[in-house]
This record gives sequence, C-alpha cells and structure tokens, in this order.
Amino acid sequence: MKKILIVGNAANKSSSSYNQRRIIKKNFESVGAKKVHIIELKPENLKVILKYDILYVMGGQIQELIYLINKTDFKKYLYEFIKKGVYIGESAGSIVLEDDTRWYFDLKRGSKDKYSLQLDTYKGLSLSK
Repeated sequence: MKKILIVGNAANKSSSSYNQRRIIKKNFESVGAKKVHIIELKPENLKVILKYDILYVMGGQIQELIYLINKTDFKKYLYEFIKKGVYIGESAGSIVLEDDTRWYFDLKRGSKDKYSLQLDTYKGLSLSK
C-alpha cells in the first residue's frame, strides 16, 4: 500500500477535528498503508509532500489552509505532487480546491466568530474544474 501524509493544519488544537487525526491514521493503517504520518505543514517543510503517494488534507479551520496556500510555497509543491500523487480533501481540505472560498465565509458568517473575520484573500487552489 501507499505512503500517506495526513496534513493537520486545519485540524489544529482549537478545531473539533483535532481528535480525528489518530482515528484517520489508524484507518489507513488498518487497510495496509505502509507509512502514515501526521504533520502540520510550515514554510520550511513543504517539500516533504513530494515523498508521499497520498496527501490527505483534514478539515477544520479553513483559514489555516488559505494561509498555507497564499502565503507559502505550498501551491508550488502541491502542483508538483499531483502529477504523481492523489490529493484527498476532507471538508475544509476539499473546499480550498476551489478558485475562491469567500462563498464559504459568506454562508457561515454570523454562526461563529471564526467565520466573521475578514481575510486578506480567499483564494483557493483552483483545482476544482
């Protein structure tokens, strides 16, 4: 089975998705994945995604992923990764595949404080076409 990297940036400690990290890892291991790692991507470790076959981007705080996409070289490495690998996005991890995620904040605005903040950009990965 493949080498899998679980990206937990959106599922940080303040996210309700945080406790799902270990469950997701165990699920991949139970179906025979030979290597499963959970990581928080930072500007200095982005290139690590190129060593894996599957990139599983968790849900949670979407603004964490928007930052990663627009303020680091993540997009560059991801575009290189998807030439050979598989991207799986859960919730926020799939929403950021779109061109623009503003609709998500507009839809949720008023329901929780985290959706009322104004971001510098709402640009996503532009991979949903």
